[in-house]
Amino acid sequence: MEGLIEGRVVHYVIEDGRNKGEHRAAIVVKNLGQNNGCANLTVFYDWTNDGEGYGSGLAWETSRLFDDTEKSPGTWHWPERA
Repeated sequence: MEGLIEGRVVHYVIEDGRNKGEHRAAIVVKNLGQNNGCANLTVFYDWTNDGEGYGSGLAWETSRLFDDTEKSPGTWHWPERA
């Protein structure tokens, strides 16, 4: 996928918990080299405001797929334009 390189900032859609479906900033750790935009991400959660499971504020989300249309929970997409 064009533009998907390590260090890029993307948005991750929270997969579960009280803020399921909300977007959080993430950094691409590894482009897994597939045309479907599969990547490993480090996601910046809003600490325990996103749920008890996110108390460290960071999580490694592996093998996450690109979804710019549905923006389904557990996927990533490019940040919306301001």
